[in-house]
Amino acid sequence: MSDGTPLVLHAARPGSGPATPVARRSYGMRILSDIDLPELDLDVHGAPDRTPDLIIRRHPVTLSAATRVRPMAELFGPEATDLWWQTVGGFHLPLEGRELFVDPLPGIGDDLVAYPLLGTVLALALHRRGQFTFHASAVSVGGRGVVMLGNKGAGKSTTAATLLAAGHPLVADDIVALDDDPHVPRLIPGFGQVKLDGAALQILCGPDSRARVDLRPPMDIPALAGKRRVLLPGGLAPAPVPTGLICLLARGPQARLVPLAAHEALQAVLLHAYVARFGTAALSGARAAHHFRRAAAIAGSGLVHILVVPDSLDRLPEAVAIIERHIAVLPPAEART
Repeated sequence: MSDGTPLVLHAARPGSGPATPVARRSYGMRILSDIDLPELDLDVHGAPDRTPDLIIRRHPVTLSAATRVRPMAELFGPEATDLWWQTVGGFHLPLEGRELFVDPLPGIGDDLVAYPLLGTVLALALHRRGQFTFHASAVSVGGRGVVMLGNKGAGKSTTAATLLAAGHPLVADDIVALDDDPHVPRLIPGFGQVKLDGAALQILCGPDSRARVDLRPPMDIPALAGKRRVLLPGGLAPAPVPTGLICLLARGPQARLVPLAAHEALQAVLLHAYVARFGTAALSGARAAHHFRRAAAIAGSGLVHILVVPDSLDRLPEAVAIIERHIAVLPPAEART
């Protein structure tokens, strides 16, 4: 899509990324990419000739001069979505098919390209596949998925870090994807990385943490504002898990879990869906109808609760204990309707 006189960005840099595309796995997809993405597990068990679900390749992206001078842009058209970061480059996502085109700026390495690629761009690729996604974090507790929704300052990162430090596997951070099960949707594992700073970083990397961590240096990106990338070797849930709890986080003096009525749950689900950050631009036609049907089904499932997180950091384990007790008494996922 273009919004003015087209400008073709630079051609792909020779010698960038792997010499041949590498097959990796994430969110249930086989991903073939010539952008180096070590955050994602190698697809070592997949059949070599299996058709990839997502193909990420370097290719010039056509954007307008007016778009290129903007710090960032999201352009939704009837046939494709174009995305632009002034410090990274351009991305082109046709609304049909499996391909995703990446056009980094000169001198930009794959490490920096991965920041938007494994965030906003990947979320839109999942949306293209019809998957419902939250802008959230999720862990696996007792084999059931626990999703944490919340506005900035609600305690999402510190609660997730406390659960991970207690030994519960990560399901996904930033992008939480659900499958289409009409009764108990499953959470699909993403990749073993979280981005944390401050208290959350101290909790996950502290001496009492049971999580194995690989702390990466901070990236010079204003949007990360000092956050560190933390890899969790062996700490990702190995398979999809049925959803056991969707928590809308709030702050308070004492940890407690309160179920939400269906209409309140629907508001929370729609507000924290990943595509909500784009407004109505990313939702049209059949995709919009599918999105709202999924949101209504999730809201009516009885899974959505308010989790009050204690203001005091040393009392965060109380919130973890409440989650663990709630999950422990749930009936088997197959028995829920």
